[in-house]
Amino acid sequence: LTITQKTVNMQIRLEDLATKQAYISYETKGNPAEGFAIGDVTASPNLIKISGPRSIVSRVSKVVTSVDVEGLAEDINVNVEPVLYDENGAVIQSDRVSLSQSRIEVSVQILGTKQVPVYCTASGTPAEGYRFIELEYAPETIMIKGEPSVLNQIQGIRIPEDAIDLEGATGDVENSIDITPYLDALGVSLVNSDENKIAVKAMIEQLEVRNMELPMEALQILNQPENLDVTFEETKLTIPVRGMGEELSELTESQIQVSVNLLNLPVGVHAVAAEVTLDERFEVVGTVTLHVHI
Repeated sequence: LTITQKTVNMQIRLEDLATKQAYISYETKGNPAEGFAIGDVTASPNLIKISGPRSIVSRVSKVVTSVDVEGLAEDINVNVEPVLYDENGAVIQSDRVSLSQSRIEVSVQILGTKQVPVYCTASGTPAEGYRFIELEYAPETIMIKGEPSVLNQIQGIRIPEDAIDLEGATGDVENSIDITPYLDALGVSLVNSDENKIAVKAMIEQLEVRNMELPMEALQILNQPENLDVTFEETKLTIPVRGMGEELSELTESQIQVSVNLLNLPVGVHAVAAEVTLDERFEVVGTVTLHVHI
């Protein structure tokens, strides 16, 4: 019998233990049934304690629970296993790490959806000599989600007119409006939260001026004194009219009415302001003054 003595060496690496707490986030896979959308998603607990070797624990960047929502049309509660990820998005798998909770209860709210129009108007008056032409905005409809009883009451989303102020504008006014606050006030939200901006453009154009000339015979004299002669120094009526260029070019004399009121004027020479009646698309620049001899 031969006995041989042999020494075997074992290498043991010692490492500090570490503990950290992490917030539990979630991800969903698939899409709910048609006409439905994901509402609030909550995890219980929402914090988890991770313990193990410092070299592993320190790599943990996030803890994620994954829930399959494919075809869902109602709320669900499921227990799922949390997964650890490093900062590069790689899964950390190690039996040397322990978690304070092996399963996480995740509640998923399933809401109804509805496509509704967006209504947008402007406030304020452009600078003198300019006119507000029209308002363009996009998108004109949005998809919202919420409880069916709430969605049934909503026929559209109206952006307050003071969100687009045209006061004193001398050119187009553009704005990007966050629609989220108006949805929050109604108890609903966007199906796609990234589509929260409404691009708005109010078109402002500068008006042109055209001097319209009318014969004196077109002048209507109101309250002409009896038994007195009335003459005017002017040989024609010159009316400066402001409006859009194309519309001005189509304006004719027959569309303009001019009158003067001579009520209670004594004998003599008087400067009288004429009253000009025009289509609402046009305006008279300044005051048209006529000089009358009575």
